[in-house]
Amino acid sequence: MSGGLLARVCAGGVGAAGEDPAASIAEHLCVLLRARQGSSPASPGFGLEDITDAIHSYPAGAAQIGARIRSAIEAFEPRLADGVAVDLLVDHDAPLHLNYRVMARLAEDRRRLLVFRADVAPSGEITVELE
Repeated sequence: MSGGLLARVCAGGVGAAGEDPAASIAEHLCVLLRARQGSSPASPGFGLEDITDAIHSYPAGAAQIGARIRSAIEAFEPRLADGVAVDLLVDHDAPLHLNYRVMARLAEDRRRLLVFRADVAPSGEITVELE
């Protein structure tokens, strides 16, 4: 996400007719999940709680992280309908990474299912991609 809301409005990037919101949602999820709760004075609940301890307490911690991801998305991504599903994916090639499949329906078109992949590195860095 380059720039803030005002920059995107001036560039015509907000609410453009016919624009597919999936890529924008993926970008926002990346920003949301990389932020730590308390880092935004305007919205102290924005982001994830610190996941460092949970990462190193596998497998119980993996379920905690999935629940935190789901809660953050439901609270801070209004373009997705309630009922976000977050499933842990097992990747035997990268046993130190936690990989999640995030499935949600668009709030404005509940027939449309979006699927994202959220990867959590051992360092705690999170990447999100649209599948």
